Amino acid sequence: MGVRIWHQSFTLLENLPAYAAALDAHFRSVARPGTEVTVFGVDKLAPQLFGSGYIQHMHVDQVLESGLRAEREGYDAFCVGGTLDLGYAL
Repeated sequence: MGVRIWHQSFTLLENLPAYAAALDAHFRSVARPGTEVTVFGVDKLAPQLFGSGYIQHMHVDQVLESGLRAEREGYDAFCVGGTLDLGYAL
């Protein structure tokens, strides 16, 4: 049985299809045989994300919920990828 990895992005991937495709291609090129890396994004992205701590908290909550879902679905690892640093102060 292979390893399943959930890669969680902090962004709305449907708005960035080239980015999502690049992530997928990169993971396929570096993953060991039998390793499956699935890329996920958030469901909602508020335009005022950096102007409100409350909205940042709601955004981070999506990522935390994804981690719990990954665990329920039997993923072996949960990886958060992004540069927003949201959630570190919460």
